[in-house]
Amino acid sequence: FGLSAAGAERPDLVISGINYGQNVGRAVNHSGTVGAAVTAAEEGVPAIAVSLAIHPADAGTGFSQTFAAAPYTAAYVKALVEQLRATQGSASALLPDRVMLNLNYPIVLDANGQFDLANVQGPSITFVGRGEVVHPQYSPHPTTPDIYLAAGSICGIQVTCDAETSWNADTTALEAGKISITPLAVDWSLRPLLQPYIYARLNQ
Repeated sequence: FGLSAAGAERPDLVISGINYGQNVGRAVNHSGTVGAAVTAAEEGVPAIAVSLAIHPADAGTGFSQTFAAAPYTAAYVKALVEQLRATQGSASALLPDRVMLNLNYPIVLDANGQFDLANVQGPSITFVGRGEVVHPQYSPHPTTPDIYLAAGSICGIQVTCDAETSWNADTTALEAGKISITPLAVDWSLRPLLQPYIYARLNQ
């Protein structure tokens, strides 16, 4: 809708987010934030999905420190776009065709439970992990057995989920306090050169 109906001019970049809550691991395939960026990339518009993590230790404050980190996340995204523009060259696109970036910004807390920008690390160019963010559970309705109720418990807060098993995963980078950037090919094709290409441009 945004590309075809809402604007008179085609944008040169779509940024989807900032979403409150990380979109990493298994959540990537089911994320509306990522999905909006995928849609843009399908239409040939460079796109970045941006999500801001929640920290289990911040649950008691209503995740206030996730909200406190939002301006720093926005500033980082601005710097990232400037870096991409500086390295794109006169004849190349901002990002490869039908490729988008899935960016997740970590929440690192100090001893007082406050967001600590000084300890945010990154970026780390990652792969989509296998870990869960939300663990779905289903239970039969108490009076109507053929109906099931779905609940999504947050890993690390309401339930303990299995540890990540993938190498260089977005989930583990985020847990280590790193900014996770995962290049995603929106046609689901395996592109072995994709990560080194993005890594080289962000580390010049």
